Amino acid sequence: FVGLICGAAAAWGVDIDPVSVEAARRNAELNGLGDAAHFCLPHELEQREFEVVVANLEAPTLLRLAPELRRLAAHAKLLILTGFLADRVDEVVAAFGSSFEVADRFDEEDWTALDLAPKRGLALVRPAPTQEP
Repeated sequence: FVGLICGAAAAWGVDIDPVSVEAARRNAELNGLGDAAHFCLPHELEQREFEVVVANLEAPTLLRLAPELRRLAAHAKLLILTGFLADRVDEVVAAFGSSFEVADRFDEEDWTALDLAPKRGLALVRPAPTQEP
């Protein structure tokens, strides 16, 4: 819902629990967001590109799903990872480090959230030094 409230035209939510998916659909309808909010089980998610991907999962699940999350966020401007303990941040960063770099980190008590920006293979080009005649 946050994405929609912040101006996104549409948002997709994915959960492994069918009861959670149905509850999210009902909540979207109750909040007048039913046309723009889409919820499904993982195997029901259509192939598409996302601008922002958010995963609110504990570290073991993030690590297990890292390849799928990297694929889903391949064209995203931002991958937000949250819901894991701060003592696992190095493992989480390493699992996504081939494709993403840490743009920002937020800590609250023992919990961490990361904003990851894609590595797009852009090389830094420095101007050649000027030579005076």
